[in-house]
Amino acid sequence: MDAISDVVGVGAAAMTGGLTGILGSLAGRVFSIFERREARQDRALANEEFSRVRGHELELLRESRLTNAAETENEIAIARTQGSWAGLQASHVSDAATTNVPAWANAVRSMVRPVLTPLLWVIAMIAFAWMLRRAEAGLIPAEDAALMTTYVINSAIYAATAATLWWFGDRAQRPPGQS
Repeated sequence: MDAISDVVGVGAAAMTGGLTGILGSLAGRVFSIFERREARQDRALANEEFSRVRGHELELLRESRLTNAAETENEIAIARTQGSWAGLQASHVSDAATTNVPAWANAVRSMVRPVLTPLLWVIAMIAFAWMLRRAEAGLIPAEDAALMTTYVINSAIYAATAATLWWFGDRAQRPPGQS
């Protein structure tokens, strides 16, 4: 009867770990929806600013036609410079809102998931082997060894299953080119 409860416990740990992983992946998708919505709003604000600056430039050009040729050239140069700086500023604001993570940080983050997930599975196997050897050597009473083995294995399987389904499930749903 204890063997059946141990198998059920391992299965329950794997299922709850998987459920946690799936919920984490879904939470990531929900947050990405909000991030995309915010990025669209930032682009709309940048476009409005660009249109406003361009409208201002056109107004300056209309007025400059009424003045002499020298003033016209100077005002056009000033309007272009102001528009260029306003566009550059809007571009920097937009870039800062959407790309605030350095490339090296994305590279390190993208390497952590493939390394950490198999490492969790290796830890699960090592924990199982360690508990089994200690129990066989008589260092742990049989009842305690069974209870501790079940707890350690369930915890390690939970963590490994959650990491596998959450991290790789979240990554699989992103469009190509995004990390």
